[in-house]
Amino acid sequence: MGGLSPVSITAAAAGGKSAGKKVPTTWTGVASRLWDLAWPLSGMEVLTFAKEIIITAFVGHLGPFELSSLVLAQTLYNVSGNAPMLGIVVAMETFCGQAYGARKYATVGVVLQRALLITTLFNLCCVAAWGHAGWLMEAMGQAPPSWGEAQKDSDPAISAAAGRFTVLLAPALVMDGIDQCCRRYLLAQSISQPQMFTTLIATLCTPFFLWFFIVRCDWGFDGAAVAWNCVQAGSMSGLIFYLLWHNSQQDPGKKTWGGWTREAFTEWWPYIHVALPSMVMICLDWWTFELIVILSGLLPRPEITMSMMGITFNVHALCFFAAHGLSGAASTRVGNELGAGRPRLAWLNTQVSVLMGTVSMIFFAALLMAYRHRLGGLFSLDPEVMLLTSQAVPMLAVSLIGEGANTVLAGVLRGCGRQKIGATINLIAYWGIGLPISCVLAFKMGLGAMGLWTGLACTASLQSLYLSAVVFRFDWSAEATRAKGLIASGEAEFELEDDVYQDIVSQELSSAHGAGGEDAQDTAAPQLSAQQSSFEVGDLVEGGVQSVQPYGVFLKLGNGAVGLLHISRISQEPITAIDAIFSKGDRVKVLVLAIDQERGRLTLSTKPLEPTPGDMLRDPQLVFDKAEETAEALRTCGYTPPPTTNLQGFKGDSIKAVVIQKNEKRGRVSFSTKHLEQTSGDMLRDRQLVFDKAEETAEAWRMRGGAATCAQTAFLEGFKQGCTVGDVAEGSVQSLRRYGAFVELSNGVVGLLPISKISHEHISSAKAILSQGERIKVVVLSIDQHRGQVTLSTKQSEPTPSDMLRDRQLVVNKAEETAEAWRKHHHAVASAPAADLRGFKIGDVVEASVHSCGVDNALLDLGNNIFGFLDVNQISRERVHSANLKKILSVGERIKAIVIKTDEERGRLTLSTKELELTPGDMLLDPQLLFGKAEEMAEAFLERKLAKAWKRLAHKKKHSLS
Repeated sequence: MGGLSPVSITAAAAGGKSAGKKVPTTWTGVASRLWDLAWPLSGMEVLTFAKEIIITAFVGHLGPFELSSLVLAQTLYNVSGNAPMLGIVVAMETFCGQAYGARKYATVGVVLQRALLITTLFNLCCVAAWGHAGWLMEAMGQAPPSWGEAQKDSDPAISAAAGRFTVLLAPALVMDGIDQCCRRYLLAQSISQPQMFTTLIATLCTPFFLWFFIVRCDWGFDGAAVAWNCVQAGSMSGLIFYLLWHNSQQDPGKKTWGGWTREAFTEWWPYIHVALPSMVMICLDWWTFELIVILSGLLPRPEITMSMMGITFNVHALCFFAAHGLSGAASTRVGNELGAGRPRLAWLNTQVSVLMGTVSMIFFAALLMAYRHRLGGLFSLDPEVMLLTSQAVPMLAVSLIGEGANTVLAGVLRGCGRQKIGATINLIAYWGIGLPISCVLAFKMGLGAMGLWTGLACTASLQSLYLSAVVFRFDWSAEATRAKGLIASGEAEFELEDDVYQDIVSQELSSAHGAGGEDAQDTAAPQLSAQQSSFEVGDLVEGGVQSVQPYGVFLKLGNGAVGLLHISRISQEPITAIDAIFSKGDRVKVLVLAIDQERGRLTLSTKPLEPTPGDMLRDPQLVFDKAEETAEALRTCGYTPPPTTNLQGFKGDSIKAVVIQKNEKRGRVSFSTKHLEQTSGDMLRDRQLVFDKAEETAEAWRMRGGAATCAQTAFLEGFKQGCTVGDVAEGSVQSLRRYGAFVELSNGVVGLLPISKISHEHISSAKAILSQGERIKVVVLSIDQHRGQVTLSTKQSEPTPSDMLRDRQLVVNKAEETAEAWRKHHHAVASAPAADLRGFKIGDVVEASVHSCGVDNALLDLGNNIFGFLDVNQISRERVHSANLKKILSVGERIKAIVIKTDEERGRLTLSTKELELTPGDMLLDPQLLFGKAEEMAEAFLERKLAKAWKRLAHKKKHSLS
C-alpha cells in the first residue's frame, strides 16, 4: 500500500473530541478510535428501532385493523421513501469525510447544503407520489377504493388507511432527511455522541406524544402519525441546536459552516453520480427483506410462517443495528485518511473495522445459538411457532456473521466513494443468487420458511466473500489519489506534528529575543503572527537554514519568521538525502506558497523556481544550462566514467579499421574493427570460418592457460600418490566465485569447493561463509587427473542430523559453535550492558555507523553503547541478496535508518532503511518522482552497458594481440 513519513501524523479533526490528538497507527489505537465512534451510532440505531416498536405497541392497542394498516404503511414508507432517501444522504460520507481529512473544512459545509437541497427535493417528489399511491397498492396486491368509501376490516380498507397514514407521515420524511444530513455532517468530523443523545430524548418522549394525540386528543390512528411527526421534529430540532452551537465553538480557521452559499446550487451531478449507486445498495438490501416477508405469506399455514419470520426478522434487525455503528465509523475513518493522503492508515482502519464487525456478530450468533430454544417463547406461546423459530436460528446465526462483515465493508466502500461496486455486488448477491435460491428451496424443494432463511444465509455469505475479495485487493495509494481528485483538494501531503513545528519556531523566537525564559514562550504565537503579516502568497524571499530535518528544512526569513520548506517542495527531481543539499547557515531563495495564521505556519517552496520540462521544450538554452549544471555537479563530486580496462597498452599498435562515421563540423571520424570480423551469417555460409574461429579460440586458450594446466597436471601426479579420495587436507581460500571457492592445498594443488559442498544448510553465496585467505579443512571428494581438477568438500566433515540424533554431544557442540560465531560477529552487543532506550520511539529517524555485517543482517552503532540490527529484508524495497550485503554496506559507513521496533528489556533496536525509500504510492501522488526514478534507472542501465562495452573491446584487443 503508499509510504508514510516517519514523523508522527496528527489528526485534523476540528470540534470533535479527537482534535489535536495523534492519529493512531496501531491495531489497538485504531480499534479504540473506531469504538469511540461506533458505540454511539449503534446506540442511536437501537433507540430508533425501539421508537418504532413503541409506536407499533401503542397502535396495536387500537385494534388489529389499525395494526395491519400501520405495518403496511411502514412498508410503503420504508420501501418508497426512507430507503432511497438514505441512499442519497449517505453519499455525504464520501464527500464530507474525504474533504474533512484533506482539511477542506469549508467544503464540508457546502456539501451539507447541497445534500439538504437534493434530499429535500427528492422527499417532496416522494410525497407527491404518495398522494397518488393507487398503483403502489395495486403492485402490492391491493385495490384501494376512495378513502371515504373504505369498509373497515376489508383488504381495500386496510390499504386505504395505510395510504392515508403514509401521506400524514410526509412531514416526518422531510424532517428525517434534514436530520440524516446533519448526522452525516457531524459524523465526518468524528462527532457521534450528540446524535445518540438527541435520539434518546426523542425516544423517551415518544410514549408521551402517542398518549397525548391518540388518547388525550382522541385522534385515534391519525394521532399516531401526528405523534410520529412530533417525535421526528424534536429529534431534528435538538440536532440543529447542537449543530449551531458546535459551529459557533469552532476555530476560525477550521469552520465547516460559512453560511449559505451559491456553491450549494452547483456541481449537483458529481454528488448524484455517487448518490445513485448508494441508493441502489440500500434499496436492494431493504427490498429483499420486504420481498421475503411477502413470499412467506404465500407458504402453507402463513399464520405460523409469518409469525416466525416476524420474530427472526426483529431479532436480526436488533443484532444488525447493534453492530451497524461500525459501518459509519469505518466510512468516516477511511474517508478521513484517504482525504488526508494516508493510504496505509486507511487500509489499517479497514482491517480493524472488518475484524470488529465480524467478531461482534459472531458473539450475537453464539448467544442466539445458546438460547435458540427459548427465543420463540419470548414472543409467542404457540408451540409450532416456538419450534419453527428454534429451527431457523442456525441459518439466522450464519446470516448475522456474514452481515457483520458486509455492513462494515459497505461503509468502507462509501468512504472510498466506490458505491458502484457495492451496488453491483448487492444486485448479484441478492437478486441474482439469494432470492432464486430462497424461492427454489422454499417452494420447489418444499423447505418452506427454512428455505427462505437458508437463501438469506447463502446471500450474506456470498456477499461477504465478494466484498472482501474486492476491498482487500484495493490499491490504497491509488484510492488516496482518487480521493484527492474527487474533492479537488490539491496535493495531499503528510503533515508534521504541530508540536514539532512549534518547538522549532519557539526556539528561534526565544533566541531572537534573548534568554527571555517563559515570557518568550508565552508571546511566541502573537509575535509569529505579526511577522507573518508582512508576507503575501507569491513573495520571493531569502532566508537562512536553521534546521535540517528528514522531512524538510526550516528557514529563518529576514524579519525573523520561521517557515518550512518541505522535501516535496524542494525540487522537481526526487530527493532522498536532504542533508546532502542543505546545511545549517545556507542562504536560500524561496517562494511563499501558503500562510496559515491560525496554526502559525509559512509554507515555502523552491520547486516553482526551477525550469520545468515544458520550459525546456520552449527554450533549448535551458536544456544546455541544465546539462552544464549536471556536469558541473558530477565534476564536483569527483565522478568519472567507470573504466573497466586500462587501454594504455593499445598505444602505438597498428590495426585495421573501417570508417563508420564522419563529422566534418567537429573534425571527428569514428572507426570500427567489429565490421572486419566474421559474423554468424558468414560462418553459416562458409564452414571453414567456423573451424578457423575454433582454432583461434583454442590457441588463445592454450596461450593463457596451457602452462597452468600442465603445471596442475604435474602436481596432481604427485598429489595422487600421497593422497586419496576421502582424505582430510588443509588449505587456504584462494578466490571466491558465485558457484564456490578455489582452495590452494599445502602442496600447491588448487581444488574447487562447490557451494553445494560447503554446508548441509542452504547457502546463497560462498562469500557469506568464507573469506579470501582463510585457512580451512577440506575433504577430497574426487581427483580428475585427465582434466587436472580436484573436487573438495567441507560438508562431509560436518555432523549430519542423523549423527546428532545418535550422539547428543554433537548437538551441544553445534550449539556452542553457533553461539561462538554469534558472539564473534556481535561482540560489541554481547559485551555491552542493556542500553536505556527511553529516548527512542518507533518512527524516529536516526543516524548510525555500520559496526559489522553478518550473513543476513548488519549491526549499526548509534553511540552510547546503543546498537541496532538492520535485517537484509529491511534494507531496500528491492530484493537484496545476503551475498551482496557487504557490497551495499561497508564497516564505518554512516547511514540513516528508521526505528521499527524497540526491545527495552535487552536494550536493542530494530532498524530499517526501506521505509525511507520512495514507494509506488509516492510516485502516484507526485508523477515527477516517477520520472526521476526512470531517469535514475536509465542512467544505471547506460553505465552497465558502457562498462560491458569497454570490457568487450578490451577482450577483443587481447585476443587479437595473442
